[in-house]
Amino acid sequence: MTTLRASFEAVWAELAAIGDGGPAGYHRFAWTAVDLELREWFARQAASRDMRCERDRNGNLWAWWGEPGPGAVVTGSHLDSVPGGGAYDGPLGVVSAFLAVDELRARGVTPSRPIAVVNFADEEGARFGVACVGSRLLTGVLAPGTARALRDGDGVTLAEAMRAAGADPEAIGRDDEALSRIEVFVELHIEQGRGLVDLGAPVGVAAAIWPHGRWRCTFHGAADHAGTTRLADRRDPMLPFATTVLAARAAAERLGGLATFGKVLVTPNGTNAIPSRVDAWLDARAPREETVRDILSEVTRAAEHASAEHGVRTEVVPESYTPVVEFDTALRDHIAKILGGVPEAAARNGLVGGLGGVPEVAVRDGLVGGLGGVPEVVVRDGLVGGLGGVPEVVVRDGSVGGLGGVPEVVVRDGSVGGLGGVPEVVVRDGSVGGLGGVPEVAVRDGSVGSLGGVPEAAVPDDSVGSLGGVREAGVREGLVGGVGGVPVLPTGAGHDAGILSGYVPAAMVFVRNPTGTSHSPEEYADVGDCVVGVAALAAVLEDLATMPGGSNRTSRE
Repeated sequence: MTTLRASFEAVWAELAAIGDGGPAGYHRFAWTAVDLELREWFARQAASRDMRCERDRNGNLWAWWGEPGPGAVVTGSHLDSVPGGGAYDGPLGVVSAFLAVDELRARGVTPSRPIAVVNFADEEGARFGVACVGSRLLTGVLAPGTARALRDGDGVTLAEAMRAAGADPEAIGRDDEALSRIEVFVELHIEQGRGLVDLGAPVGVAAAIWPHGRWRCTFHGAADHAGTTRLADRRDPMLPFATTVLAARAAAERLGGLATFGKVLVTPNGTNAIPSRVDAWLDARAPREETVRDILSEVTRAAEHASAEHGVRTEVVPESYTPVVEFDTALRDHIAKILGGVPEAAARNGLVGGLGGVPEVAVRDGLVGGLGGVPEVVVRDGLVGGLGGVPEVVVRDGSVGGLGGVPEVVVRDGSVGGLGGVPEVVVRDGSVGGLGGVPEVAVRDGSVGSLGGVPEAAVPDDSVGSLGGVREAGVREGLVGGVGGVPVLPTGAGHDAGILSGYVPAAMVFVRNPTGTSHSPEEYADVGDCVVGVAALAAVLEDLATMPGGSNRTSRE
């Protein structure tokens, strides 16, 4: 039997080769030869699963399980990258979507509504400067004429690039037919930060996306000779630009936001020539829209003041802006509760449902790695009840070796020794000592102490999330401690789910990023966490596409 881990590794390896620049990272830009390879890969994945593949009028690709039509549960992400990008930003969501379909089929699930996997076009905006082009066009956020006129660094317009790739740029624009099919959209994505690492959780759910925008700052000076022009006679645009970069950093630090100049074009770009012009792009983000506006105001004032000092003319022009996105609360909380039963599902020989506090765990091949802090559990008859914080363990032969790092555990008379790394645990009168690595925990009145290694975690009314090793489950540094045991947290990164959220119920599932690094060749996710993500997504899709009322678990009923 092919395991889910093996399936993930096989599909991932095929995709990973496309657009890989080695140490320089990925270069997967919209409407290029590499993009066409990615589209062919998507079509092959759909065909291998007998899923109908379509390209909509805006270049987005859709693979359908079931007849395309209203009421669809849609998942997916994007396949393009930033310059020198990582492998996981976007593609993890598309690969996981296809594998989630595989998992549901393997379990014999028959959806009562269609399920679609989508690859949104040009999410990163690396080539034409505007992010989420495919979803913005789909929803009408981006005007067709504006989109067609976008130019890349070589002066090629989006219209010309689409036409060269065999697409019709005259057809782009708001697509009410495609929108009407989407009942709900769930995007799985690698977390672009360290929230889940700090919380010790393999998966989480997005609460909101920070407001963010891009502005083009142009500094007009005068070209001249670097060796013969006196400093006093120069109109050098690099000087006010340098001042503006420092001002952006200072404003972001003082106001509590983020500001980045990550793209700069210098004209004529000669070593021995004073530039005549500098074009630089400001990316500004913050938890609140007023903070973004304040950062922009300070940066603009600094640019204008420094330019005036050096005889340079400055322009600051907005290119894109996305207001704060609050994901559908009911859908978000419902998904978090679903995932509460799948906190760590990277079993060695297949998919495990309901790990970490669920009293019954089905283990396909009798072997489970890493449940609730247990490094390795050999289960004689393939069934373990209550690992990961539940004080009842069914052991067919009366003994289990190696729970929680203890060489030998003897189960007798209702007492269990050594769960969660504690040498001796005595269960008396409903109180439990030492679950999850804590010396003494009293479980009373429905409150829970010590979930999966948490020093102290009382969970009243699902108000605090505590997932497999979380050291502090409160709200800190913008992290929201979750619902049903799963972290719910905001992000500063933009996504297609954020664009769609203004038109259809949308949600996001994050997969842990061990380093927090993204938009870099160093971006990475552990295979085990990726498999947990597939399991989580499959559970969500099954619920939304098969359960009564599955398509009505949103705030828009």
